[in-house]
Amino acid sequence: MIDGGRRVLSLVKYKLIDQWKFVYFEIDIRKTEWLHEDKQLFFRIAGAEDVGKIVTDIYPNLNGYGEGDGRYLEEPGDNLVFLCEKNSAIVHYWIVFENALDSPLVQTPIRKKFIGERSAYLGSAFTVGSERGLWIIVHSVSHIIRYLKEKTDKERVLLLVHRDTPGAIEFYRRLGFGILPNAAPKGVTRWLLEKLRKW
Repeated sequence: MIDGGRRVLSLVKYKLIDQWKFVYFEIDIRKTEWLHEDKQLFFRIAGAEDVGKIVTDIYPNLNGYGEGDGRYLEEPGDNLVFLCEKNSAIVHYWIVFENALDSPLVQTPIRKKFIGERSAYLGSAFTVGSERGLWIIVHSVSHIIRYLKEKTDKERVLLLVHRDTPGAIEFYRRLGFGILPNAAPKGVTRWLLEKLRKW
């Protein structure tokens, strides 16, 4: 019984506090020139005709990841869903919000002044297990940035990474993303209490 109580308290703590602990990143895409190409990978933006293939190729690999992604993946016209195909199979997706102010980013503790009108937001990304470690993320970010530079008026891209993933934090730093200092200076606990008061 005690172990069950501890598990419940741990889950409650995670849901209320720990899951909201992020490191916020930005990159100025006007100054970003790198582009990585891999002839085996084909990147494109998903359309309504891709939903069946996304469900067939991606969903069996999720294993509980990306529970909230379905609403974006199954209606790709409302948001940008960048797909990566290898050997005609979809092996990666990245949900991109052209307008960060209309994205799930605003539901996190980030101070809204850090978002801005000309910011895009890199939302959820997923790569099937067999393709991880092959630098698909690098190629994907490269294609997304090129698209945003050429097709939109966006000047920067925002991204968040959970604090408990130091490898991911260092990875995005190496890619040229900079940490936004004091993006959530109130602290998570205070932010959650303010959010609960508004309910």
